[in-house]
Amino acid sequence: IALLISIVLMFLLHQLQSLQEHYVLDTEAYCEEKLTRHLHTQ
Repeated sequence: IALLISIVLMFLLHQLQSLQEHYVLDTEAYCEEKLTRHLHTQ
């Protein structure tokens, strides 16, 4: 039963990491777009 719990926990941690990476990439793209646009207007 410990193996089953371990597998479930590893899956949940993998999903969490994927969500965090997606959030970081979205944030980076947003900042790059806004900052680049702002720098070009000056």
